[in-house]
Amino acid sequence: IIKALNKNGVTRDYSLQIRNNEFLSYVPINSDYQVDIINLNFNEKTERFFANIKIFGNDFSPIITNIKGFARSVVEIPVLINRINKGQIIYESDFRIIKVSENRINENYITDIYDIIGMEAKRNIREGSPIKKIDLRKIRLVEKGKAVSLLIKSDLMTIKTIGKALDHGSLGDLIRILNPRSRKI
Repeated sequence: IIKALNKNGVTRDYSLQIRNNEFLSYVPINSDYQVDIINLNFNEKTERFFANIKIFGNDFSPIITNIKGFARSVVEIPVLINRINKGQIIYESDFRIIKVSENRINENYITDIYDIIGMEAKRNIREGSPIKKIDLRKIRLVEKGKAVSLLIKSDLMTIKTIGKALDHGSLGDLIRILNPRSRKI
């Protein structure tokens, strides 16, 4: 089926699912046999195929039968090897790549490993789980409620003080800081 699909110009990566409940053919034990595709129809929109096949060998009469199923497009996605706990940084060694039918993936799943490496888990993530955008965040450099140093510098003066972070913050984020003396944000 794969070779026949490739000959018909279907060259993308896909997985086959055969959907014949009544497909049953017998060949003698230890017999050499070949399978030829007599006819193949493939609908790219529904990803369904229907094929007439011929099974033949020297020890038995040829068998002609039908086979049908799906040739689903697949994409590679990262899944976790181990459980990741909330706040844990994700490294390349924490996941492996698997192939999944494209119709099972939506825009919430992360398919590019470089969008994952170095991120922090927002929540506990199970082993074997695909990684979703809502599961990750940039590494927090500032924790809400913690003391932070403020430094304002110009050509004529430098002001240095301590403030309280009112928001969590990652590199490049703008957060609110409370000045404990003036009570201004």
